[in-house]
Amino acid sequence: PPPTSTPTSTPTPTPAPPPPPPLLTRTSSSGTETASPRALEAGSEGLTTAISASIDQMEATYGVTVLFAAEKSSRIFGTSHEKSDCDVIALFVHPLERYVSLKPLATSVNVVTPASASSGLPELDIRGLELRHAFRMLAASNPSLLDVMMSPLVYRAAPNWPSLIRQKMAATYSLPSLVLFWYKHALNNYNQYIVNRNDPNKKTSRIRGKAKRRAAAEAEAKSEAMSEAKSEAADGGGGGGGGGGSGAGGGGGGGGGGG
Repeated sequence: PPPTSTPTSTPTPTPAPPPPPPLLTRTSSSGTETASPRALEAGSEGLTTAISASIDQMEATYGVTVLFAAEKSSRIFGTSHEKSDCDVIALFVHPLERYVSLKPLATSVNVVTPASASSGLPELDIRGLELRHAFRMLAASNPSLLDVMMSPLVYRAAPNWPSLIRQKMAATYSLPSLVLFWYKHALNNYNQYIVNRNDPNKKTSRIRGKAKRRAAAEAEAKSEAMSEAKSEAADGGGGGGGGGGSGAGGGGGGGGGGG
């Protein structure tokens, strides 16, 4: 009888992970704005517009360009309430000439818009991180930056930029570091909200921490502005001194002619 062939089993392909949420692109007079579908569902069109306006304010105030901005708060975990503020992390770059300058570069900036009772908008806290500084944090498997880059609430992004960064992060992030971080985070929450739930200082300490962070960002921006002003004043003084020297030389020449 003819030999019987044994059917070979075909391995079941592993399903690919779902892609990140697509970005909705809107073009306005101020440039290209992006927001994910969940960003529009989590709040309102007015909230998204207000966040975009705060990002524009950051760019105008500090002379930077924002390449990526995403939500990092209880809104991305679905635990927000009507009084929850919006914490947005924006990654920015300085103008090219600043990177070849001897003047120090600001690595973080901050723009805060208070809550508005009339419009019903919450407090908007936009924290900017300079791109190289942020990438150093990513290289160290910083969990906060992982939240930002994987956030479903993306308010602004350069074309194709989020997907490239997410692919690199998936291949290089340290899983043990993330496990250890979230274990400590859960332990801290347990102690703060379960063990010490009646401690009246826990809310105060959170507010103080946020105020301290804002004050540090403002101080760094003020220091950079003062450094630039001193440098410009020094450049102007040097030019004036040169002119004075030329005048003195001319006087000397005149004296010689009289003799």
